Amino acid sequence: MRRPTLLFVTALLLQGVGLPALAQTQPSPGQQPAPVVVPAVPPTAPPAAPAQPAPAAPMSAPVLMLTAKPGTYAEYTLTMQTGFKVSDMHLEAQPGKTVKPTDLAAENKKVQTQRSQLEHLMNKSAQTRRSKAFVRVLPPQNGNTVLLNSLVLSTPDPQNPQKQRVVNARIIVSYDTSGKVVDVSASADDPQLDVFYKAMDLKTLVQTVQTSGSTSLYGLPLVAGQPATSSITVPMQSVMSAMTALLGEQSSAQASPLMMHVTTSYGGLNAAGQHTFTQTVGADAWKMVLNVRGSRMAMQVSSLQGGGPSAVRQDGLLQNSQLTQNMNMQLQFDLPGEPYRMVMGAQYTTTVNYALKTLTAP
Repeated sequence: MRRPTLLFVTALLLQGVGLPALAQTQPSPGQQPAPVVVPAVPPTAPPAAPAQPAPAAPMSAPVLMLTAKPGTYAEYTLTMQTGFKVSDMHLEAQPGKTVKPTDLAAENKKVQTQRSQLEHLMNKSAQTRRSKAFVRVLPPQNGNTVLLNSLVLSTPDPQNPQKQRVVNARIIVSYDTSGKVVDVSASADDPQLDVFYKAMDLKTLVQTVQTSGSTSLYGLPLVAGQPATSSITVPMQSVMSAMTALLGEQSSAQASPLMMHVTTSYGGLNAAGQHTFTQTVGADAWKMVLNVRGSRMAMQVSSLQGGGPSAVRQDGLLQNSQLTQNMNMQLQFDLPGEPYRMVMGAQYTTTVNYALKTLTAP
């Protein structure tokens, strides 16, 4: 795998199915589905009466509830803005290999052209892109709420990394009465993306994440001034293993778990009578190593921060949302047949906006 292919892998990781998508606080890759609202969990039986009278328990706070009927269909306008800035890009000798200083200097001059190509490739996507997303409320299954999310995604073209290709994806998510995801499946009309979804096993991934905490609005008490913070662990090894399925044979990956910290605040009702929320997202340092046909790419994310506001209609469907993320990373590339290691420092930012365009009720 030569350097142009490495540029594609980098672009795919960042733009297609990499950290920015996974860092979002909803289960669907690359989209915030409409929040499902669930009734409060019934209280458990009270304990035996203590010796001293206990103070009366406060009434349970209301929680977000989905009242949109099956057959409700919402169309959203999706606007995405991305930015990629290279802070450093140079070659150094790979561990255990010796190169002449003059040769290294000459190769580093060539690398500056590569840097321009990479920045051009990534910044082409910095132009605002508009697309569509759709949410349909399906008939309930076994008492669970079911949403169908249809998305239009743009990913780098493997045959021509400087171009984007448009693919359609479908994500079906089922939630129980506590707001937890009990089933999720994804498919795409693009064979490669479809392979990725199947290899990632979204159902197991989401359920594993939920064992460490919830980051969604589902079941959140509607109490202003009481932020709720959760720390969740994302098993990124599962995601990177799916990436190797996408890249084909002679590829492997190792990734540490991603620890994320999400704070959700309820802001009350806005002038339109919609529930308002604000979420902030942060993550601990994270790293991974990807090996593809003799090439090695190591990425360490030193910081990942983001968040944004959202508004939810009274029927529980999303009205609008904004998610901004900023990721600082360091990358290393070891190329087969070369004594050099490419070292790069970069900052990647994304801003995703959803706005309800039309809603059709049954």
